[in-house]
Amino acid sequence: MVYSNNPKIKNKLSVSPDSNQRFKGKVVLITGGTSGIGKTITECFLKEGAKVVITGRDVIRGLKTAKTLDQSGKRVRFISSNISKAEDVKKQTMETISLFGRIDVLVSGAGINVIGKLTQTSESAWDEVMDINVKGQFLSIKEAYPYLKKTKGAVITISSDVALPNRGSVTIPAYSISKSAVSQMTRMFAAEFAKDGVRVNAVSPANIIPGMLHNLDLSDPKKPTWRKEDLCGPDWVLPPFGRFGFSKEVASVVLFLASQEASYVTGAEVLVDGALNAAQA
Repeated sequence: MVYSNNPKIKNKLSVSPDSNQRFKGKVVLITGGTSGIGKTITECFLKEGAKVVITGRDVIRGLKTAKTLDQSGKRVRFISSNISKAEDVKKQTMETISLFGRIDVLVSGAGINVIGKLTQTSESAWDEVMDINVKGQFLSIKEAYPYLKKTKGAVITISSDVALPNRGSVTIPAYSISKSAVSQMTRMFAAEFAKDGVRVNAVSPANIIPGMLHNLDLSDPKKPTWRKEDLCGPDWVLPPFGRFGFSKEVASVVLFLASQEASYVTGAEVLVDGALNAAQA
């Protein structure tokens, strides 16, 4: 399908008929790609032909994930990185270039959470959440940008539905604030990078398995119960869609935004929440 009659850009806007290999020859850098939603995103990019670099702080888990996904080591590599540290972010970027020669997609997904009211949140806990969730995404995008500019690449940040106005969670307020910053940062980077053809979008999941729902007993998907007492429990309700979401459903949106099928989409924030927030509007 072609979306323009202009012969100068017609070919660039053509959608490949082989959608199962949309990322063949592409290199994807995924922070936080060693577990949970990030691992699923990694798996989906691999299935569609990409070479992937995953980063994280847990070296044992990172190496295990990389080997599990690609025993040959030719298409998946793990780089140990704490994205709150500028030197680590520079290292993960340069090692990706050294390994594969380019960066076509950055999925900025590393993040942490802390449970407790703001008045109960220590300064060190606050700093850690902001350093990883906000500063870490800022540094990762900034460092990768020169290489994304060369490939006319894409950035996808992982935010959250709690970033929305009037949606922040009183049980995870520091996380809510950090994700609000991520969503706004996504829009600012999108505006700045647009002139160079680099697209920046956010995906905001809610109620996704696996993820923050790991303590839920889902033997009856329509009547989830908590396996143990959890301060987050009251915030997690079954959305109007009638079930919780799965990480693959988040990954599908990420891959769409990374692909040329979304070539005119930038500065967007896509909710993956089963109408949870629509029902609360």
